[in-house]
Amino acid sequence: MKNQLFIISHNDFAEGIVKSVQMIAGKNTNIKAFGLQMGEHPSTITEKIEARIKPDERVFVLADLIGGSVENDATRLLNYPNVCLIGGINLPLVLEIVLTNPQTDEQIDHILESAKGGLRRIRLESGENSEAEKADNFFQ
Repeated sequence: MKNQLFIISHNDFAEGIVKSVQMIAGKNTNIKAFGLQMGEHPSTITEKIEARIKPDERVFVLADLIGGSVENDATRLLNYPNVCLIGGINLPLVLEIVLTNPQTDEQIDHILESAKGGLRRIRLESGENSEAEKADNFFQ
């Protein structure tokens, strides 16, 4: 099954995520960005997405902020059985969805866990570590 991916956000964040994904993973016509602009109502985004939902495609809607206005309004899209709504996004999450084309809830849950693991505070190590040890510490 083919996936459609909609990134929704406040202002231009969604567009920036899509541009970054396409810079890394190449052009993808199945990913669209919608940003809520000042004075707009979130339902304008939800209506645009709803008009593009196809029953034979898995639809991912990724919102920038859990509990934010665009995510809250998009919850009505969950009435469609082929829609998956995810709140709180980062670039690794979007890249993994684009690159792996998940089809099952288990695959989606795995991607979410992986994206959570990609967040960490980066610190410089003090001491006399070799360059290899420094590289190993970076990726742990």
